[in-house]
Amino acid sequence: MTFAMFSAWLKNERHSVNSKNEAEIKQAYESLVALKNNVLLYNSDAPQVPYVSGETSVECSGT
Repeated sequence: MTFAMFSAWLKNERHSVNSKNEAEIKQAYESLVALKNNVLLYNSDAPQVPYVSGETSVECSGT
C-alpha cells in the first residue's frame, strides 16, 4: 500500500495525513486490506489504460 492510499483513507475519516496515532493507522491498514480483494490492479504509471482498454469499468486516480 502506498502513502497516497493511507492519506486518502485518513482524510476520508477526518484524520490528519500526518497522523502518528497508532490506532488510526492500524484502522486505516485494516480497512484497506479488507478492500484489497475488490481491487483489480494498482497502476500508478498509466492508471487510465485499464479503463480505456475496457479491462475495468471504474478507475480511481489520486491525481
